[in-house]
Amino acid sequence: MSKDRRSSLSAEESGAGGNLGGESLLKKGRWTSAEDAILTEYIKKHGEGNWNAVQRHSGLARCGKSCRLRWANHLRPNLRKGAFTPEEEQRIIELHARMGNRWARMAAELPGRTDNEIKNYWNTRINRMQRAGLPIYPADVCLRVLISSQESLDIGSLTNDFGQHDDVSQTRQF
Repeated sequence: MSKDRRSSLSAEESGAGGNLGGESLLKKGRWTSAEDAILTEYIKKHGEGNWNAVQRHSGLARCGKSCRLRWANHLRPNLRKGAFTPEEEQRIIELHARMGNRWARMAAELPGRTDNEIKNYWNTRINRMQRAGLPIYPADVCLRVLISSQESLDIGSLTNDFGQHDDVSQTRQF
């Protein structure tokens, strides 16, 4: 097949998923304000969800993943940009003590913040604390997490699989 014919095929027609022997029909790199406007308008009209459809039907020469990331990390109307508030910082510390590195789950608990933002904040904080020779978690956070997990264990031991009390003295033997 000639090079001209190959480059005129869409990714769907070629079956190559957008990559024709090293040539890509999809744009990479910085987004333009025109592309941002197209993506924003498409999302307003059709909603979030099927990101590959966004790529196919919006006229953008970007892959679905790129569209999703651009929307989630830069264009979403409820995004909060800038430094974390002291309350958000405290919440991240507590969430990390409970969940570990589950950034997407943490982002769900912090409206308007992205998983990547939270991860970057946490990693910067850890480096700063380690350089200063300080503990990663403040003592009060450790204590709250310990008490919370202990309460969960105590409550769990009081009920059986059916949510009924396991106290033998309260069950009747016939």
